[in-house]
Amino acid sequence: MPKAKRERRERTDNYHRLLEWCRTPEQRLYEGIRPITLFGVPPAERAQETGLAESSLRRAADAFDTQGMISLFRPSKAQREDHHRSLPVLMRQLIVDLKAEYPDFTLGEIAAICAIQFAGRRPTAAFLKR
Repeated sequence: MPKAKRERRERTDNYHRLLEWCRTPEQRLYEGIRPITLFGVPPAERAQETGLAESSLRRAADAFDTQGMISLFRPSKAQREDHHRSLPVLMRQLIVDLKAEYPDFTLGEIAAICAIQFAGRRPTAAFLKR
């Protein structure tokens, strides 16, 4: 099914006008740093034009120069905090080693050892069973 045609708009360099048309946070960030990365506009000057913090613009432009477009896509808060689903490789290896060397350890004992070794990060019994 073909997409609807895009609305044709007059070209502009007005940052605040462009923000109205941006659909995603990544687009907004790119429009903020575009003159810095493409035309060499100093971040201080762009900060005055946009009202954004100069240090934020400088960091975003530097990240864009080194990493490219991927630097515009930041993980969401939920993605940053979603560390409960995976354990560090070293912890996984410790669990495997403990099960192999001390088969009589209970799941609670192995979890307690992991909590001591990894600053309170304690795997669940369900994970240890797997």
